[in-house]
Amino acid sequence: SPAELNAAMAATGRQIAQMSFQQADLDQIPGGEGFVVFTNTAALPERGVRTAGAVRGGRAASGPAAGIALPAAGDLAGWRDALPGPAGSEGFFGTVGSGTVYAAMAPGGDWQLSVAGAAAPASPAFGWGTQFDVRTGGHGALRFAGLPFAGLGGLIELVLWFVVVWVLIDRRFALRARLRALAAARPSETTVRPTVRTTTPRQPGVGRHERGAVRE
Repeated sequence: SPAELNAAMAATGRQIAQMSFQQADLDQIPGGEGFVVFTNTAALPERGVRTAGAVRGGRAASGPAAGIALPAAGDLAGWRDALPGPAGSEGFFGTVGSGTVYAAMAPGGDWQLSVAGAAAPASPAFGWGTQFDVRTGGHGALRFAGLPFAGLGGLIELVLWFVVVWVLIDRRFALRARLRALAAARPSETTVRPTVRTTTPRQPGVGRHERGAVRE
């Protein structure tokens, strides 16, 4: 019923507001009655670097925020943008200093960071991102080491199209060869065919006996 739906929506709103109050990077903005407004005071860049150390926060094990990734004190401070691009399949490149590099990419994936030619160890950050421990600064390159599923699907599609085109061309040439063979097996229209001569059967008593009859 509408009353039950409104009650469920109100309960969900109160639960979200309670969890938002406990999120360290949100500050409440005073507003009117019936709604709560928050501002994000420490939003992380998609790729950032800092010298303050690794991220220590993770998913809460209990309480209203159980299962939600929460930062620890100081996790959201000191970040600056890093590895600006270019983006896409080529990866992200730029100069980074020693410290911790954060990337908003799923942990445990195939993204790998190398700085000055050395691979940087990776570990989860906040439960949803990845952080890399950079011991010596230099030119950094964040690349995807695996083959993306979309690229693999495109390759399979290209191979299938190649097979289809090859089969069609092969059938066309086979049909032409068969038609040539049939045409070669047919007799030509200019071929002289042997004529068939018809004979009339002789009647009894007509023949050499008549030729040998006694003349008067």
